[in-house]
Amino acid sequence: MVDKKEIEKSLEYARGYHVALVNTWEEVLKMATKGYSSHEVQIVAKTKSVDAIRKIEQKITELEEALVQDDIIEIDDGKPVIGLTEEEPILEVHMSPRMSYLVKEPKPARCYEMVQREIANDRPALIIARTSPEIIRERYEIGKQQVIWLTMNEMVPDNLPPSALGVANATHDTPNFNDEYVKPGDLPKLYSLALNFIDGHEDGVLLFEGFEYLVTHNSFQSLMNFLQKLNEYVVQKGYNLVLSANPTAFEPKHFSHLESEMSKII
Repeated sequence: MVDKKEIEKSLEYARGYHVALVNTWEEVLKMATKGYSSHEVQIVAKTKSVDAIRKIEQKITELEEALVQDDIIEIDDGKPVIGLTEEEPILEVHMSPRMSYLVKEPKPARCYEMVQREIANDRPALIIARTSPEIIRERYEIGKQQVIWLTMNEMVPDNLPPSALGVANATHDTPNFNDEYVKPGDLPKLYSLALNFIDGHEDGVLLFEGFEYLVTHNSFQSLMNFLQKLNEYVVQKGYNLVLSANPTAFEPKHFSHLESEMSKII
């Protein structure tokens, strides 16, 4: 049996540490003006801060998931969420053309299984996620499909000189998946990246998880305007949109509005 109280305490600590870590490194970047050239010091600071923040975000994700692994979690419709335990296999959903799907689940799981099957059938996919690309690729077979990570981190360029990273030699063992990093408040950039991908690929699927995270950085109305435009474009281009959301993270009237924008609720 999972000790949920202990996990919740650890999770709260990790969240607080994450906020402190982000704030600290922001100050470091402002103060980094000595030693190397200011540009080199900023690069070193960014590299180390991104690595540290990714590690704590991965720990937060692991703790959050541990809270729902012990049993099937009930959501507001009284039905168990499918796909969170081995005893309850994920039911296959056959997507219809030009349809959008809202997957009601406390943590993104079933949505990835749905899209993973589409990828296996040679459909291109774009994944917009709060979960880091590294974790997604470890858990699901998504190949080289692009991931747009919703994060406050900044992406560090891959072509930096080794001296700028503070090492004599540097190698890049991680394949280039062309992933992107978008801050949660930058809806115009997120919309532009999504449209660019859709325009460049036919008959694909777009997975969107982390909508709850965007609510903390944008007004709900601005998010709905964003979703309406994105959904219309997805349908127009013959794509499918799969949106994962936790009903308990929204006000009831907001979640009802969200449901009304989608073709099918799962």
